[in-house]
Amino acid sequence: MDEQINRIATAFAAMAKAIEELKKHSVFRSRKGVPDFSEWLVAQIYKGRLAESKTQKGWDVQTESEKIQVKASFTPHDPGNR
Repeated sequence: MDEQINRIATAFAAMAKAIEELKKHSVFRSRKGVPDFSEWLVAQIYKGRLAESKTQKGWDVQTESEKIQVKASFTPHDPGNR
């Protein structure tokens, strides 16, 4: 049991380190990983910039010619565990 707890603690430590690294690169800007990553990815693809406010109304990414509202949806492997 102690070994399992140590492995879980190590995994959480690695996850926390990865989240901090993603925050440094402005990929994560809040506690919502999937939407944050989606907005960042769209900004990279369209060579746009993210809205200053994480709660910007109507758009998330601005390019030279348009404003884009990003929506993310995913289905977990175990739908009962949403």
